[in-house]
Amino acid sequence: LCERTLDTVALAATHNAMSAALEPGWYLANHQGGILAQLDYGVRGLLIDTHYGRAAGEGVHTDPEQFAELRAALVTELGEPAVAAAERLAAQALDDATGPLRTYLCHSLCELGATSLDTALSDIDAWLTAHPHEVIVLFIQDAITPADTAAAFERTGLIDRVYTPAQPAPAVTWPTLRELIENDTRVVVLAEHTSGGTSYPWYQEGFAVVQETDYDVRAVSELDCEPNRGGT
Repeated sequence: LCERTLDTVALAATHNAMSAALEPGWYLANHQGGILAQLDYGVRGLLIDTHYGRAAGEGVHTDPEQFAELRAALVTELGEPAVAAAERLAAQALDDATGPLRTYLCHSLCELGATSLDTALSDIDAWLTAHPHEVIVLFIQDAITPADTAAAFERTGLIDRVYTPAQPAPAVTWPTLRELIENDTRVVVLAEHTSGGTSYPWYQEGFAVVQETDYDVRAVSELDCEPNRGGT
């Protein structure tokens, strides 16, 4: 596949990739194994969600402002009992939540599971070092700022492997897998909501370059090629 451009290759991907039952502190998990296990299985697209939170005892407390803003949507997605349970956990942990807000991977509520963004990016960087011929796409459902996202990539060193498209973006033509591998720019980073603009041109507007089909299906027979989010 090395002579194919990235947009002509199909990649196995996982939604809420960080949400895994075998990772400490995760509840209502989407997966069994975590990000590294998924990469070992052959997954090359990781859909992850970034949030702000504070360490609280053995867990993480969601930024209260984000919690309040998201509550109605969370009830629709997770149900009132799950959200109420998270609120009880948050109330119990509030006195123990110390230190500044930090960046985490959470599935909407950090009380239901949280992984340090720095830890996840460092793990991905180490995995890429051990697998020098692999290309990964990170699609971030972002509830943190581009600046804080970029800071995590810089702290962990993963920024050195990130692909920056020709400017002005969005990209019209994509490099081949061989070019990405030879240049060691093997991580393509997309934002669901707020891209990095001219400050962080590698942090691309995801739905300017990606178009989804419908993901809310319950059976193979319901899968089709009708466009969903994103442009053409």
